[in-house]
Amino acid sequence: MKINIDIYKAIKYSFDSLYKKEIINSNTIIVIPLLRYLIPDILKIRDSYNNKLVLVLYQSEIDKIPNDNNIEVITIPDMMDEDEIFLMANDIKEEYDNSYLFNLEDNKEYENYYSKILAKELNIDDNDIYIPYIYGGLFKGLSKYIKLLFDNKIIAINYRNKELNNDLDYDLVIRPNDKIDELKNIVISCNL
Repeated sequence: MKINIDIYKAIKYSFDSLYKKEIINSNTIIVIPLLRYLIPDILKIRDSYNNKLVLVLYQSEIDKIPNDNNIEVITIPDMMDEDEIFLMANDIKEEYDNSYLFNLEDNKEYENYYSKILAKELNIDDNDIYIPYIYGGLFKGLSKYIKLLFDNKIIAINYRNKELNNDLDYDLVIRPNDKIDELKNIVISCNL
């Protein structure tokens, strides 16, 4: 069974939580490291919030970013390692007063959405569960909940150009183009 999830709901939940906890406000500059995935979902932030966004991404992805006075774009060459995007975003965050690094890799609010809200809505049976690993928050949140309450095998679908960390809880790793039997397994999808 394929289950499509709406990534923007998790992003909005994260932002709402950060606002509620007064970690950010409308004057906070939000620095976001972006890979080649989920750019449209992340750009929806500007529809709901007035924050200035500083996006760090690969040069080839710049045409996906609209011309907007509230968005600043920092690019790195495409041949650089994905980790460089996250390192650059962290460095850039230090250059701005009143800034916040919104990293979907390790943002607790983003991860909490998947473990505390979305996971409880899933109809989980005894089948294997395939979870995409794009940014860590989605995978960590869902796998934490599933491993805590169920005995299902968790298969990570690795969309990244690197090996997964050993501290992640999974039983097997596959690539996005590997064949998955969607009739016999639960496949989490986010319309990549």
